[in-house]
Parts: sequence; C-alpha cells; structure tokens
Amino acid sequence: MRIEPLSREELERLLGEEWLMPVRLKVETRRVESSEGAVPVALVNTGLVSDEPDILVPAGVARALGLWPQPDGSLSVILGTAGGEGEGYVVP
Repeated sequence: MRIEPLSREELERLLGEEWLMPVRLKVETRRVESSEGAVPVALVNTGLVSDEPDILVPAGVARALGLWPQPDGSLSVILGTAGGEGEGYVVP
C-alpha cells in the first residue's frame, strides 16, 4: 500500500488556508542541571504528534545547551521522519 501526500491545493480545500501557515515562536530552552540555555526560533505547528513531549534541535542549539557532541548517558535511537529514518539520541 502506498500513501501519496496531498497537494497544497487539496490541503487548502480540506483544511482551509490558515492550517498551512507555519507558526514560529522564540522558545527559551534551558537545561535543568546547568545554567546553559538558548532561545531558538521554533516551528510549532508541524502537525506531528508523539506520546511524550519532544524537542528536536539543530546542532548549534544542542551545542549551546551543552548537548553536542552527544553527552554521556544519552541513548542512541532511530527516528522515523517524513523523509525516512534518521539517527539521533535522547537525553533522559
């Protein structure tokens, strides 16, 4: 079974144009155990859902938070994305 994505026109017809507008917010991100922090601009309405709260950050933000390179105690994972599988890690 193959699932084809809807075109922009089909999405606008089904959901209305307002559903296609990305929302970007500045989000203060800080590690609990340190004073390291960052205020990246986050894309917040991607339509993706998960069972637990998740935050995915680019390498520059991870570096500012002291999370790059991969810290000791983190767990390597395979992430399923719209573009296929990718490697990542979880910091408990």
